[in-house]
This record gives sequence, C-alpha cells and structure tokens, in this order.
Amino acid sequence: MRTNNFLFVIIILFIFLSCSQKVETKLVALPNGTQIKLRHIRPLVVGDGTKILILTYVTEISIDDLASVQREVDQIWPWYQNIVEERGFSAAGISAANIVKESFTRWETRNYTFIYEKKEGAWVQYKRQPESENGVKA
Repeated sequence: MRTNNFLFVIIILFIFLSCSQKVETKLVALPNGTQIKLRHIRPLVVGDGTKILILTYVTEISIDDLASVQREVDQIWPWYQNIVEERGFSAAGISAANIVKESFTRWETRNYTFIYEKKEGAWVQYKRQPESENGVKA
C-alpha cells in the first residue's frame, strides 16, 4: 500500500511540475531603454564551419509582421553587436521567437532569424529574397 501512495505522490508532483513550465526568459534592459525577454545567447557552428553567435528572444509581435519585428531587432542590434565583437565573432544572428501556443507541458513558437556578417570592417544584415505565394523565391 505504501508503494501505491508513494507512486501517487510522484505522479501528482510530475503533473504539477509539468503544468508550471514556462518559456524561461530573463528581462534585459538595453541602453536605449528597450526591454527584451532574452532566452539565451549561444554559439552555433553552421554547415560550412562558420561560427555564429545567436541571440534568441521572445517577442509579442507576430512573425507574420516582419517589418515590425525588423524595427524591434534594429533596437537590439547596437547592444548585441558589442557582445558579438567582444566575443570575437564575425557573424551573428538575432532570432525573434513568438509564442503561438502554450499548453500544460509544451509551447510552440514561430521564429525568424536575422543574420549579420562583418565584411571589410562593417556589419551587414543579410536580406532574404521575397517569396511568392507558392513559397518559391522570386
């Protein structure tokens, strides 16, 4: 009987912990007064061996509204650029994550990543080609 009670307590504890999971963020105040919900800053090695530093943050803006997300990223980039340079990277990304669905045990996000590269001493943001309605690059 004690085993059943112990098992019951473990199951209830697991359910409680699962229900309390949230997207973990840290509120960061940027020098320009903007506040962001920072998830993490991590290095990443892409297919060709290029090392890139990626900042991921949670945005309230829909990823479908890329112009507004771009304006938000423009507020983050000057602060983040200093971090990228201090860590010695010549490529960086800012990934905006919009939480579209939360449930008891998981969340779903939509992301869009803005990529920057330092070329000839100046940082350049890559512009993606627009896609047509069928998803083919124009």
